[in-house]
Amino acid sequence: QSASLIGSFFVKKKWYFMISAIVIIPGIISLILFGLKFSIDFTGGSELEFTVHPFDRLRASGSQFTEKTARDVLASKKIKIHKIEVVSEDTFRVQMNPLEQSQKSDIVRDLGKYGNVTEKSFETVGPTIGRETQLNAIKAVIVASIAITLYIAFAFRKVSNPVSSWKYGICAIAALLHDVLIVIGVFSILGKLLNVEVDSLFITALLTVMGFSVHDTIVVFDRIRENLRKNFDL
Repeated sequence: QSASLIGSFFVKKKWYFMISAIVIIPGIISLILFGLKFSIDFTGGSELEFTVHPFDRLRASGSQFTEKTARDVLASKKIKIHKIEVVSEDTFRVQMNPLEQSQKSDIVRDLGKYGNVTEKSFETVGPTIGRETQLNAIKAVIVASIAITLYIAFAFRKVSNPVSSWKYGICAIAALLHDVLIVIGVFSILGKLLNVEVDSLFITALLTVMGFSVHDTIVVFDRIRENLRKNFDL
């Protein structure tokens, strides 16, 4: 039965490769043409969170302070906005290009035209932090790839026939890159179409995907190792 399942898998392998290509190729093209839409964690910028309680006269007229109102206030200051989040009905979190303290004060003052403004937090992230984050991510991927290849080569050293043990490690890295490219490609497309940004948590998510990818690959390879030991009396 297992032999028939394996045979069925290889008969349909072209379909599996085609499905994989359909998913990955558009993402790679988008990545090359547009890249990823980075948040202020990578590019540097400022984040301002504030609450606006509209004046009674504005509430009486049915006017509400909305995301569009906040966007208009910032646009009037010619400030590039990365993202505006509606935290609650009257609370907003805005990510934008780096601001000076005086610019922030001007924004808060203009917001005060629409109601009582409470500044909840304000912080500026420099681009140096962004570069450090990217370098650390690249280092983590390189170190993890080398460690995975060495570990799998060592674990499969006794079943190097008919396939060399180090080739298992290379295949695991290929599977890992496949899974990572899918995630990165999808977010590149979402960034272009829906302005979805990637932040430091995105790196955490990628490392999690890498972990599960390697885990699943090793489980499959372990079953292959068992079958090789049985069939080749290793």
